[in-house]
Amino acid sequence: MKGKIVRTLCFLLVFVLLVTGAACTQSGEEEPKETEQTTERETTTPVMTTTEKQTENQKPVVPEEPTIPISSVFYSERILDTIRRNSTELLEFKAAKQTAVNAAQKYMEMSYDELWGLIFGPELERSWMVKSDGICPECRKPVLMYDWVINVNEHPWKLKCPKCNSLFPKNDFYAYYQSGLDKSGRFNPELADKSLLYNEESGDTKDTFGVDDGTGYKEGDQVYRFIATYLIKGQWKLVILEAIRYLSSAYTFTGDTEYGVRALILLDRLADFWPEYDYWTQGWMYEILQSNQGYISYNIDSAFEVYDLAMAYDKVVEVLYKDPRVCEFLSQKAEQTGNPNKKKTPEEVKKNIDDRFLKDTIANPQKYRSNPPYTELALFTARAVLDWETEKGKLYDEIADIITLNTKYDGMTGESGLNGYATMGKHAIALMCNLFYQADPDFIEKMYERCPKLYDAYRFHIDMYCVNRYFPVLGDVGYFGSTSGIYVNSEGLQNLMLYKLYKLTGDTDLIKILFNTNGRRAQHAFKNFVYLEGIPEITKEIDEIIKEEGSEIELGSVRKDEYQMAVLRTGGGQERTEVWINFGTNKTSHDHSDGMVYGIYLMDADMMPDNGYPNVAYGDGWRSDVVKWNRAVQAHNTITFNNMNHSRTDGVATLWSIGDIAKVIRANAPNTFPGVKKFERSLALVNISKNNTYIVDVFRVGDGPAGTYEKFSRSNIGDLTVSGLTLKETQREYPEYVYMENFQESVETQEVWTADWAIVNVLNQIAYGTKMHLKMIDLTRDENVILCDTWLPPSMAMKSQGHEGFMLPTVITERSVKEGETATFVSVMEPYSRDKSYVQSAKRYSCITLEDGKEYDSNAAIAVETIDGYTDVLVLLDPDLKVKEDVSIETEFGAVETDSDFCLLRFDAEKNLVLIRASKGTYVKLGDNEYTVEDKDDMTSYDF
Repeated sequence: MKGKIVRTLCFLLVFVLLVTGAACTQSGEEEPKETEQTTERETTTPVMTTTEKQTENQKPVVPEEPTIPISSVFYSERILDTIRRNSTELLEFKAAKQTAVNAAQKYMEMSYDELWGLIFGPELERSWMVKSDGICPECRKPVLMYDWVINVNEHPWKLKCPKCNSLFPKNDFYAYYQSGLDKSGRFNPELADKSLLYNEESGDTKDTFGVDDGTGYKEGDQVYRFIATYLIKGQWKLVILEAIRYLSSAYTFTGDTEYGVRALILLDRLADFWPEYDYWTQGWMYEILQSNQGYISYNIDSAFEVYDLAMAYDKVVEVLYKDPRVCEFLSQKAEQTGNPNKKKTPEEVKKNIDDRFLKDTIANPQKYRSNPPYTELALFTARAVLDWETEKGKLYDEIADIITLNTKYDGMTGESGLNGYATMGKHAIALMCNLFYQADPDFIEKMYERCPKLYDAYRFHIDMYCVNRYFPVLGDVGYFGSTSGIYVNSEGLQNLMLYKLYKLTGDTDLIKILFNTNGRRAQHAFKNFVYLEGIPEITKEIDEIIKEEGSEIELGSVRKDEYQMAVLRTGGGQERTEVWINFGTNKTSHDHSDGMVYGIYLMDADMMPDNGYPNVAYGDGWRSDVVKWNRAVQAHNTITFNNMNHSRTDGVATLWSIGDIAKVIRANAPNTFPGVKKFERSLALVNISKNNTYIVDVFRVGDGPAGTYEKFSRSNIGDLTVSGLTLKETQREYPEYVYMENFQESVETQEVWTADWAIVNVLNQIAYGTKMHLKMIDLTRDENVILCDTWLPPSMAMKSQGHEGFMLPTVITERSVKEGETATFVSVMEPYSRDKSYVQSAKRYSCITLEDGKEYDSNAAIAVETIDGYTDVLVLLDPDLKVKEDVSIETEFGAVETDSDFCLLRFDAEKNLVLIRASKGTYVKLGDNEYTVEDKDDMTSYDF
């Protein structure tokens, strides 16, 4: 009796367990709710969704676990376990898994033959754009560069005009392509059915309007490369690459070999053609063949694609040995196409991909020569996936070398374009470190130990961010006056680096940037790092740091000597003034003739923007006169000599004095022009009050050949008024690519004259500041003054809408010198708002050297009077004079003597001395009173 009771109870217990277990697998279970607190683990039981199930004719294969002779380099069992645990326990990764599975589903619904047939061969030419300066053949409106719309799902093998929605090409190219495939799966136009080359919309078989046979639709001498563009921007990037990425990703999440089988089918077929893809002979760029190396895409993008393909292969390579369907299908295709590699074994398939994809890639880095160090990222990934055990030691050394090389310029690669190209190096380094962290959890620490400037790479953009709104527009980046976001963090892909470097350095600003760029929260900050262990604990740590310190980053003036830029900062909150200067022409790529260019930010306004990225949509791409103009020295707020552009050279900061009232930088870049020893700019940012400032600008050029120097000054888009000039129309001679017009020359110039730009917020870039102005009081001696209009080309988006840009009122001040002479340009710049200027007047004093009793024009002594009755006397001495620097200046406040490179004396309305600020000298003397100055850059301060 007792035994029966026990058996009955056991049976009931099993039944209850089965029932409750079944209940746990019901698809109607509610999704857990996400909170705004720290990342939490998912505690509900995971279920298989319908998208994870195989379709009816693809029944799940669960073969016995064979012995796998290979293993993934970056997706080891440890990493895969973490991925699958995180995607079960953490909400963001549960969603990521579902996204990957959903995205892969359409490729799961294709037959193997359909997947295999997605890959096109090298016989078809490709193009990066339909036409750089083209129009729509239907509506005849401008459709430039990348404006054509491609939607591979709604309109496969078609491009849509964004203006009239017409589709091109008008023929069914896919049918034509299919009709021309030979036995090996290659396109042969001799086999293709020419009767398909007609306009299907009209139905007239003789109508060839909009017809593209793969070589473009031709209209007179104009060629519209619809299919060649679709092959890259549609079939390759949005179908083939997408399929490989999603299928391989779904495999890492689920372990379902069917995803891996399909990814391998695509990778193997791609490998069949890979060595034959040659963008140099097969690809168009700006209507030119043989302009760029590359594989399917041109070289820049090929680097990203090689990286993605190598990563995808590493994710699924083990499936070769886990699932026999790979070889079953590929061996049939090898026989059908006559491939000498029979692909009957995993080793043969692996050899095809290894030899034709990985090894060819490793042997031909010129085909993916990209922004540094993306080429190396792709190359190192391919080498690691091919033979990790042999390459590991060498790769560690080479990666350390590459990081060292690409952090040479204060953590940057040296490319110009602060929030564009200049960010690519640190992003590629982050990807490299993220990747090799998967193979070695101590990798980032090892690289930091060998390359301490790794920290500088992720600190740089924190320091260079201005008024919480801008990175200086320098070189090929952005558009005139464009804002820049918060911090260029590549959608969070740098967050692991930021966190690890915080742990190594203790710099909590790195955590604040991580937090701020993640929507001001720690939750989901590591959504790109499904392989990372301990995410909830890290998230909690970040929250605690922010709770203790807050998220605001306090920045002072900063100088980057290797990148050769500096920022002077004053003010607080929204009432800030910040002045930046590019004091060298050492940028390695994407640079302009912009040595000693500077800019001013007031509140949230860019008062002196740079042109930004050249508009390459005027035909002939980067070779056009519009591009030459955008990069020319005459288009920038700097100086040219005899109409020459700047040479590449290093600038050196020779004075850096940062005080409370005044902040000063002086820098020289000799040989900016051949034989010119002095190309030196001094900027002194001076506070009138907490929120109101002016800038003294002293630009000394010369000590070289005889010739003419021209200094160009412009503001943001606005209207210019001048006083102190008598103007007359004139003509000027410039190179053909210089777009300036409406010249007026001053035939009578007062000793002090003023230009005032009233900024018009045409581009809606200014939200807080109102009635913004930039005033220039010019104090240059013996100059020629010219006013003109400068063409600011439109952005490509503006040009697509028919906009042809703006004319900027420009001031040119000109001085000619004899051999060995120096020209000095002196001005006071005041940015102000609400139509209220605080600088009432300015003038220059005679500045006599005590050694020989002479006055040298390169020594600048200035008085600036403000509306509250205060007067500043400023002295900026030329450090390169052959006489001693001691000077005497007669002022209405008494005689001033000093040998300090910089000196500021402030007097109130009653002529009482209020303060002295001085640096790089030994004394300042006013009348009989002498004040000691420390002979260093640090500011010496006296308050009375």
